[in-house]
Amino acid sequence: MKVKVLVLLLAALLLLSACVGGNASVSQEPSNAPSAEDSSNAPEKEESVPREESENSEEVSKEPEISFPEYEPSEPDVPDVPDESLDIDNVTDDECRVTVKYASFSEKPNAVVIGQCDVGATVTLKCGNKTYTSESWYGWYSVRFLCTGNSAEVEITQKIDGKQVGAALQTTVKPVNAGSAEGVVAGSNYQFFYQKCLRDFQHTNLYSQGVLDNLKKRIEGRIANLEKTDTETEIIYMVVPAAMTMYPELVPEEYEQGKGDSRMDQVLDTLSAAGATVIDLRTAFEEHKNDEYPLYFKCDSHWTDYGAFIAYRELFNHIAERFPDAAPLSFEEFTWHGGYYKTGDMPVYLNMISGSVYENGYIGDKDVLEYGWYRTFAAGTQVSEKITDVPRYRADTQMVYSTNVTWGKTIRTNRDNLPSCMVLRDSFGTQMFDIIAERMNKTIYKGMWDYTYYGAELVAQKPDYLIYILAEWNLDSIVYN
Repeated sequence: MKVKVLVLLLAALLLLSACVGGNASVSQEPSNAPSAEDSSNAPEKEESVPREESENSEEVSKEPEISFPEYEPSEPDVPDVPDESLDIDNVTDDECRVTVKYASFSEKPNAVVIGQCDVGATVTLKCGNKTYTSESWYGWYSVRFLCTGNSAEVEITQKIDGKQVGAALQTTVKPVNAGSAEGVVAGSNYQFFYQKCLRDFQHTNLYSQGVLDNLKKRIEGRIANLEKTDTETEIIYMVVPAAMTMYPELVPEEYEQGKGDSRMDQVLDTLSAAGATVIDLRTAFEEHKNDEYPLYFKCDSHWTDYGAFIAYRELFNHIAERFPDAAPLSFEEFTWHGGYYKTGDMPVYLNMISGSVYENGYIGDKDVLEYGWYRTFAAGTQVSEKITDVPRYRADTQMVYSTNVTWGKTIRTNRDNLPSCMVLRDSFGTQMFDIIAERMNKTIYKGMWDYTYYGAELVAQKPDYLIYILAEWNLDSIVYN
């Protein structure tokens, strides 16, 4: 009898121990189930887009945060600007200080050479009986010239303050054929453009009135449907003008700019007439196009962090009319890291780079560098780690957007005094990824290049703003979506 009692007691103790251990292990395992807020009314196609890391119920129930850790930006490991104290009076006449690194056909029979020179130089290329001149950009230059054969004898010189510095470079260039991904127009002053932007530049792709009428009717219907559901979502369109639109003086003179309304004028006017809010960046960009910091990359098709900052200021000046606490941060509240960066796509399309722009660095020493400025929040600024932990670029030295910002993601800063938004974007959203979310209570980023209008999700989430950010050449995505 005693043995039987002891056996029963021992079994009870083992059962109790197993229950306690099991409960302990469950409590240590965080929930990976998406919150109702992330999944409510989401279309089936959205499931293929990687979601933001899930937030468990304990995190959701926290009180709104009122402060964040102070941000300490790390200085990108990029080369500084070279010494500009060149004593041009002591440069000997037989010292050649100009190099040719690459040569490629752009729009045949036109070719372009890229090389290095002294900072502040004006570079002149002579080929046959023709002369071509271009301003350098922090010691790098490009010159577009007519090349009717497979090679050309050229003479390249540089001047600083009107005085030739060093000997002329006399060499034979053999341009390679451009790549096949995207066509490139080599402009003046180390500025490159997409060939496809010529249609907008020359106004050869205007929409018919019927297409514009359909667009207006569709946007009016969306706004009316939102109003019926008491969803106070304001639809904002911010179309980024192409570099060619803002710098016509750098476009080769044989490409004549169109007169009258452009395709961008047509679309923005139609959206505004339909009741949507339009942030037309062209006026602000015209005001800042000659600032020290460029609005667009020279060797890449995207805008710079500075161009995106000007747009950010225009956007949040508008939003602050309704939400004063969402006023944009000032220029001084960011740190601007100047240096030479690998930017990207234009040299690849010109077949000047060995390897893909999407790799982690380029192959060998074939690097086209560009002096630019990388933006971070200023030291001591209180910023949510959910924002600063998302890298926008692939490396400190390479301003090519990171895959971390291509997927859909929801960012919450838990500040009820700020608005919420849903953002539909193309790759131009990269440069605004952090600064939009920093001014919002909640930001729902749809996957890059997903312009689908999620009406049911808007009604469920009730964001204060639906914001479109896309390039001028992607206007079809608005018109035919």
